[in-house]
Amino acid sequence: PAGLIVSARTSPGGVDNLNAVDKGEADSGLAQSDVVAAAVKGQGVFRRLGPHKHVRVIASLFSEDVHLVVATKSNIHSVTDLKGKRVSLGSDGSGVGITAREILAAYRVPLARIKATHDDVFDSAAQLRDGKLDAFFAVGGLPVQGLGDLLGKGQGRLVAIDGPGRDRLLKRVPSLAAAAIPAGAYAGAGATQTVSARALWVVRDSVPDTLV
Repeated sequence: PAGLIVSARTSPGGVDNLNAVDKGEADSGLAQSDVVAAAVKGQGVFRRLGPHKHVRVIASLFSEDVHLVVATKSNIHSVTDLKGKRVSLGSDGSGVGITAREILAAYRVPLARIKATHDDVFDSAAQLRDGKLDAFFAVGGLPVQGLGDLLGKGQGRLVAIDGPGRDRLLKRVPSLAAAAIPAGAYAGAGATQTVSARALWVVRDSVPDTLV
């Protein structure tokens, strides 16, 4: 639009983006659909700030698949096998942690039963290679940057998110949907059942309708 000047800034992820938009520190941002739902309800990490009443969705952009990546030689073959393991739930401020916590709850894996860390995809992949981490969650459009090399070299593998646990998850979190990471999305990786969110573009309610 004529006269519009846009400045872009980086952030840790969807949680920070939604907080910034709701507080008026940013006019617009991106976040996962399940994270937006939690923000609007004031649930989970948003409980302290309360329901985000100024967030509006203007577009659903693309699917973001959940990836559960584990060390190739580990004995982790399902979400329930994460008990007692070192698991990264994504960096603080990102939406990955919200989705990962919902998955663990649906599969009846208490947070107290895992050794949780909070690192981004690149740090998590490096720690997995070095034997300092057993598994990590990542959420993004295919292919997720940082996973191709890890999976292609056989240093990690994908674990399915399916079965009764997924059924419980989809009932708990209707903003998620059943999905599959297709064979060939990553070199050497077969088709893997999972769940997906939508990448949503949000604005603050103070942004004029004509600009939206």
